Amino acid sequence: YDSIDVLINNAGLNTSGKSEKGLDLCYQSNFLGHFLLTEQLMDHLLANGGGRVINLSSVMHHYADGKELPPHQPHTYEYWKQVAQYNEERTSSAYTPSKLAALFFTLELNKRYGEK
Repeated sequence: YDSIDVLINNAGLNTSGKSEKGLDLCYQSNFLGHFLLTEQLMDHLLANGGGRVINLSSVMHHYADGKELPPHQPHTYEYWKQVAQYNEERTSSAYTPSKLAALFFTLELNKRYGEK
């Protein structure tokens, strides 16, 4: 196909595990997969006047306050890097920060492509 009208990102997990690349499976499924798929399809979404991207999430992003990981600053590169990496000693799930990442991604997509 030359163009895509709608992309719905809905896959997700609410459990943890380690991927082959050492990433947290929850974060990889709930955010990274959506991010990569959307970026791979962006040219097709923008063709013929632009398509729509729908990222499904949950209210759990409200609980991603950054306290579960040092340095307690959820808007830093180091925070997101630590969230993405699997850590069996982590006491909380990567689920809530993965939902926050999806929300930030949606806002950034709108900022970059909302008028196109």
